[in-house]
Amino acid sequence: MSEIQTILITGANRGIGKGLTTTFLQKPSTTFIAAVRDLSKSSKALADLPKAEKSRLILVKLDVAIESDPAAAVETLRKEHGIESLDVVVANAGISKDGKPVIESTTSSITEHFAINTIGPVVLFQATAPLLKASKSGRPTFVAITSLIGTIGGLELLAPLPPTLSPYGASKAALNWFIRRIHFEEDWLLSFVLRPGLVLTDMTAETFGSVGIDPKEHGAITVEQSVGEISQ
Repeated sequence: MSEIQTILITGANRGIGKGLTTTFLQKPSTTFIAAVRDLSKSSKALADLPKAEKSRLILVKLDVAIESDPAAAVETLRKEHGIESLDVVVANAGISKDGKPVIESTTSSITEHFAINTIGPVVLFQATAPLLKASKSGRPTFVAITSLIGTIGGLELLAPLPPTLSPYGASKAALNWFIRRIHFEEDWLLSFVLRPGLVLTDMTAETFGSVGIDPKEHGAITVEQSVGEISQ
């Protein structure tokens, strides 16, 4: 009899997060925890997703912009749902908005992007680490969704892209460092970032649309294509 795999993902109600939720619920013997900012807006759409045999969906409130939410979500999972371990945690929730060239970027915008895109996943790791340590899979995993925009070595390749990505890109570069560092600090844990590609999500459309650029002209792929590649 195969063990039930328990997976938690943030930002599960839209874009790549919803695509991953849909995909993993179709895997047998999976407990999938969809962490979302607003349960009232997400419950029905996610609850109606098809599920494989012996798979179940748990919804939990978790806003990565609120520092206390990850720990509160873990407590809820333990007390109300009997979750004592996690096999995989995916830090997917993030923002990209109000972007400007560096010379025009405001401290408030930079701070907000770092709070959600960088600090949020770090706090999520800290809160879920005890449950990951309790995994019986033999390979507990913490994954953060990153972006090509966060590259430093290949920054010259991004010149044709909109000049509105500075706070977002910097926050993802910092995220990459933290997640890579965790991999070396915690020898019991597999920790890495996943780059899903340029994906046709609402966030991508808003970012590129703000400067009149069609993301498809830069090779953007669908959510289904991206999820199909990264979930293998």
